Amino acid sequence: MISPQKHNEFRPISTSLLIMILVLHMLVSSCTTSGDIQDPSSTQPSKSPAPTKSTLPNTPTRNPDSRDVEWQSSTQKGQKALLAERYVEAISHFQTALEIARSADPQSQRVAQSLTDLADVSKAQAHISEAEQYLRNALPIWKTVFGNNHANVASNLNNLGTLLVPQERFAEAKPLFSKALAIWSSSSSPNQQAIIVALSNLAIVHRAQGYWPRAESLYRQTLKIQQETLGSKDPQLLKTLDGLTSLYQQQGAFADALPFMKHTVTITQQAFGSKNAEVGKRLVDLGEAYYFLGQYDDAESYYQNAIAAYQQAGGDDALEIGQTFNLLAELYRERRQFSQAQEAYELALPIYERALGPNHPTLGQLLEDYANLHRRMGQDDQAAPHEVRARAIRLHTTQ
Repeated sequence: MISPQKHNEFRPISTSLLIMILVLHMLVSSCTTSGDIQDPSSTQPSKSPAPTKSTLPNTPTRNPDSRDVEWQSSTQKGQKALLAERYVEAISHFQTALEIARSADPQSQRVAQSLTDLADVSKAQAHISEAEQYLRNALPIWKTVFGNNHANVASNLNNLGTLLVPQERFAEAKPLFSKALAIWSSSSSPNQQAIIVALSNLAIVHRAQGYWPRAESLYRQTLKIQQETLGSKDPQLLKTLDGLTSLYQQQGAFADALPFMKHTVTITQQAFGSKNAEVGKRLVDLGEAYYFLGQYDDAESYYQNAIAAYQQAGGDDALEIGQTFNLLAELYRERRQFSQAQEAYELALPIYERALGPNHPTLGQLLEDYANLHRRMGQDDQAAPHEVRARAIRLHTTQ
């Protein structure tokens, strides 16, 4: 389902301008990656039993089952090589399997399976056009073997769609996911995991196209099925909850996002424990949402809890801790609590320098922000050294 940090590291002074920038950024970028588009193993074509002797041509010089054995052997070797990321070797084995299958019957399930295996290797290598062609070649064979409404056809359609989304070919991907969903849903024994996958992928496409009410409906359908089948605290719910959160944030509806964000914190804490960087990240996200809503006390509390989670997970020098101190400093500036802001900047600066080095542009930006705080406090003499150092970093990075 399509979930990185949703905020810029440094905020402009104007909160309303920040929200506009955040929404525009997410509209452009959050829906055009393949990270959350799904093609799990549960939706892959099912393997067939060995073909009967009658499906193979008569060859007096060899055992009529030998091609079947050779196909299975090559396929297994290819799958083992693929799992080990030995892609050249995997391609060789799958190509051999494809040639064996075609020599027996060009329209057999084994041909379709070998084409699908080759698509998997191409996708793993980010050869998207090549993977797409393999799947398109396999599709009519799956239909010939099983008919238009078989689960293997649905898997092929879904997997094709997952290749189109990263290319922003949303209009082409949508009917593929819709057809896959229809096939899986109409089965006499529906595969709930496959239905969840198709619903999630459809939600991602609708979100990317700006059809937000339809995307919300699809996410909620997905979440309902997941809760019914997995319970309310299963980690598999996280991507769906993150999708709903991103959808609301794209619209600036931070209040609507809050219950889903809190749900993700509960799941993450239960699944991974409170001493976990992922917990810290989600607490920061909650703090950001409350900041945008102007609820600064809640934001401060979540930022402080995030720092504690990061410290328990990785010590006191993690960059995430410095970034959260920076967020706290900006919050205190907004509330005109300048002494607390100064303290937060002092805690953030050495962490940034140790993590990023003395000449990193992000450190330079932090120094500029700290200098601006000093000037707002009438401490021009303390601002000047930070400004000098920030200029030196800018010159260093532009050389």
